Amino acid sequence: MFKVCKEIPRAYPNPKEVLLNNRLDEEIQRILFPFNFFLTLFSCPKYSIRDNYITPNGNKTLIFQLFGICFVTAITIDLLGLTNLATFLPSGNAFIIKLISIFLNLTRWFNFISNAILNIKNSLDNVCLIIMIQSIYKSVKVTGVFSFTVVNWIIVTIPIFIMVSASMSVAIIFSVIPNFFHNACTYILISYEIDFLYNTRILHLLCKYIDHWIKKIDLMTNDREDDEAYCLKLFETYQNILKAYEMYKKLYEVVILIRIMIAFCRNLCFFGYALQVIKQEQHDGKLSLPTLIMGALSMLGIVKDFVEVGFYCIICEKFYIALEEAEGACIRRIMNVNYTRAQEHLYLNVISENRKLNKVTACGLFCVDATLPLFFLKYFTDYAIVLLQFAYLWN
Repeated sequence: MFKVCKEIPRAYPNPKEVLLNNRLDEEIQRILFPFNFFLTLFSCPKYSIRDNYITPNGNKTLIFQLFGICFVTAITIDLLGLTNLATFLPSGNAFIIKLISIFLNLTRWFNFISNAILNIKNSLDNVCLIIMIQSIYKSVKVTGVFSFTVVNWIIVTIPIFIMVSASMSVAIIFSVIPNFFHNACTYILISYEIDFLYNTRILHLLCKYIDHWIKKIDLMTNDREDDEAYCLKLFETYQNILKAYEMYKKLYEVVILIRIMIAFCRNLCFFGYALQVIKQEQHDGKLSLPTLIMGALSMLGIVKDFVEVGFYCIICEKFYIALEEAEGACIRRIMNVNYTRAQEHLYLNVISENRKLNKVTACGLFCVDATLPLFFLKYFTDYAIVLLQFAYLWN
């Protein structure tokens, strides 16, 4: 049903037309608020929501974002001059530990910078996507908004809670006075995690739209006086969902590529550090408390990245399945024979539209579906075995 599309068509409405109707309903604002609040707090907002209106980032926000970029860059340069991981593993291979430390700091910096630049560049398009999502919401009348919003709050607070807990634990256990600027930079860098979770929840919302659209198809009858107008409205709603999906793919294909590739590289670094911990234990016969804690945090980082990538792939797969179910619902109605001419046109048009769809891709390099975590794990295992061999050959 799906195929990889090398060129994704631009499906946006005219930006000027969108901005004339950019008032947001309270339900949509509640859904977006957790992500928008923390992304704005961490100087990486996608848009501005004020007085019930959504607009692209203005000049003041742009200055705030540029200040955040300069601050993170300055702190990252300062961190590159520190030993970092080598402090917690004095008996390990100093060159490898230093290399891992530098790479981890650079990847965090690159994640933030790329995310901030994309949000600045695509601010207007992000507004267009939200406006279209709201127009679909009015047509479909999705239920369960409160529970969806609660889950958004939970998802947003998890990475923040983990980072704050890890920082406080290290400071308390080692009696280290936290560096305010280093900690501030660490919390700001969480924004790319929140941004990726935002992408996941937007696609999940589109998935819920399709589920409710299917329910409307299943409840259709032949005795409606406005049958033709109702069918046209249903098809327009479905087209808007697909347009929003095309906009989504266009906006976030680069984000997806960067997130998955850097997650893969960071996990290899964490694994490399874990190997150094094991080698120290074999050499000294025991491990210090700092080494154990850093080893545990490394394993936690590997698990976290796998969970985030896997969760996103699951949501993508759910969306593909929802599209297939929408097509299946139309096929069942056609096989029922008892339908009006307007309904027949609706079903055939939906089936035709589905034939044009493509899966989410990372800039065309690979598809994002349920098989991606398996490939991710396979390649990670292959490279981990190579690192394992070098770890014991390089003494």
